[in-house]
Amino acid sequence: MTSMKDRRGASAVELALILPFLVLFMLGATDYGRFARVDISVEAAAGAGARKGADTPVTDETLDRWESAVRQVVVEEMRGLSDYVDEQLKVTATRTTQSDGNSTVKVIVKYPFSTMLKWPGIPKETTLTATATAKGLHP
Repeated sequence: MTSMKDRRGASAVELALILPFLVLFMLGATDYGRFARVDISVEAAAGAGARKGADTPVTDETLDRWESAVRQVVVEEMRGLSDYVDEQLKVTATRTTQSDGNSTVKVIVKYPFSTMLKWPGIPKETTLTATATAKGLHP
């Protein structure tokens, strides 16, 4: 017959064996959640920038203001990240005019991501990139 003391000792050994795996699993889930949050933010920012660019008329004289307005919308979307750093954000916005007079806006957003730990087979640092296009009714 096993005593209560033996069962408690067995439980402590089982906990000692399983705890490192649980901690590793939790860290992995947290890193994956962080990655997903940043990736979704980059995608949303690119889409918001493309919509802003498509909705805003532009001429050669107003191109700088147009690019600034697109970047501002992207920045506002990215500011939802708790660890957002403006200097790390790269935004490229281009506008092309089709033969029918309508335009297409393409916005590329790049933002770095670093994992908390160095995971085997996964780079510690990577740049997340999202591209969005939108059609505008303005030249």
